[in-house]
Amino acid sequence: MNLSRFGRCILVVAGIVALSSCHANVLYRIDIHPDNIATITLHETFDSELYALASSSGGSDPFGLVLARKQGWNISQHATSGGGMSIVLNRNVPVAQISSAISGSLSPADPGSARLSMPKMSITSRHAFFSNRVAVHAVFPAVIRKHHSAMDAVGASMAASLISIQLQLRAPGKIVSTNGAALANGFVQWTISPIRPTPIVYVVEVPNVANVIILLLAGVALLVVVGFAVARQRRVS
Repeated sequence: MNLSRFGRCILVVAGIVALSSCHANVLYRIDIHPDNIATITLHETFDSELYALASSSGGSDPFGLVLARKQGWNISQHATSGGGMSIVLNRNVPVAQISSAISGSLSPADPGSARLSMPKMSITSRHAFFSNRVAVHAVFPAVIRKHHSAMDAVGASMAASLISIQLQLRAPGKIVSTNGAALANGFVQWTISPIRPTPIVYVVEVPNVANVIILLLAGVALLVVVGFAVARQRRVS
């Protein structure tokens, strides 16, 4: 079965402790600010069983934290009440570098890493006089990639129940198209499937305030000129 390292860890746990409360939560959050700087946050929470298994599954840097620190990520981690572990990575990057930051730094370089691979994201901008449109497209790969037998499929389904993966994205402007669910805080959220690719579509439109102001001022100036011309014509007549 062709699995990522994280997928293999989960399947092992599924086979051993299928009826336990073993679980992991993974949240990717990308917050794009008006100055074209994005805050990227990755929050991983492992229960005690899964954390112990992933920590001992091999590799010198099972969660990729050494590499992430070298690449400029701020990292905090603390034990949870149940003996698990919460790991938070965050970093500010220019919007143009979001794709390289998440598909490079947050993807495991160590074959023994337990970290999930991040997708490459296509971020395009279209500039018009009245507004700018920003489109984000990506496809999250499946953590558990192939089922070669009915037993594999059962194991994959069991493993999928042990992990919850969400992506949240927010950008300035009006959302004109998305296949995610809008949240009250302005983010759009997707639930990522561990067993099949998950497409991401997010398009926002931002008013070009500077050009709108210029147009309004030009209109006012034109009205003033026309007003003076009409007034002068009346005086002459």
